[in-house]
Amino acid sequence: MIGDKIQAFPLKTWREEFAIARDLGLDVIEWVVDTTDVDWNPLLTVEGRREINRMQEETGIKIPVLCADYLMEIPLCSDNLAERLQSLGMLYELIRVAPEVGIKHLEIPLLGKLDINDLDKEGHVVDLLLASIPSVVERGLGILLELGLPPNRVISLLEKLPGDVVKINYDMGNSAYFGFDAEEEFSEYGQRVGNAHIKDCTPEDYSVPLGKGNVNFTLVSKLLSNNYFTGDFILQAYRQPGRDPVEEVTEYMDFVKSNLLEYMNWWTPRI
Repeated sequence: MIGDKIQAFPLKTWREEFAIARDLGLDVIEWVVDTTDVDWNPLLTVEGRREINRMQEETGIKIPVLCADYLMEIPLCSDNLAERLQSLGMLYELIRVAPEVGIKHLEIPLLGKLDINDLDKEGHVVDLLLASIPSVVERGLGILLELGLPPNRVISLLEKLPGDVVKINYDMGNSAYFGFDAEEEFSEYGQRVGNAHIKDCTPEDYSVPLGKGNVNFTLVSKLLSNNYFTGDFILQAYRQPGRDPVEEVTEYMDFVKSNLLEYMNWWTPRI
């Protein structure tokens, strides 16, 4: 937790987190750009990007995905024109700078203020995404969408967007939170899943310790494998107050190895 957020950019500790991730046996981290301390996020400055690259070289930890929470907090589909323009400007700035630190995918959470349950909002976001595709492709990026929609709405949305560029960030915890059936989800769009968040939830609690919620991790692992998943796993698990975070992540890693990686029968995702 950072303030009242489940996740936010760790301005004070981001450098140390590369070495911590390496020592924990992780391979990758997901970079976050949100409204918290955005003016000091090193991804958005030339010197900051140089330092990020130095940290990657020193530790071997890579950054395959940029999570653009900023676009959710100042939504692309805001009723306020100034906010829409501000968010759109950030979208194109992230497209421009992300490849300079080796980022391959821009993750856009269509949740919270950027929720597209409303079909008019969905149409607006689809139009913006389609307009951004040439810039995304030119920069060698892909787009990952994180959604809170039922499977039939997800596949309807994906049919409007190019499959070689736009894929799904599958958050297994969100699926449990919204009460979706994992088998139905993967039957609809399993081959469009490009990245996965490891999280556990119940319909009552948005995030709980791994193994304490409604996610059937073994089933999800088999569904990913059956759909030839070749993306990364990002650990986005519950942080228990008062727990040592290194000790907690070590336990979560053991859980992931036993309940997810063991069933990936042809591909071992990075974590």
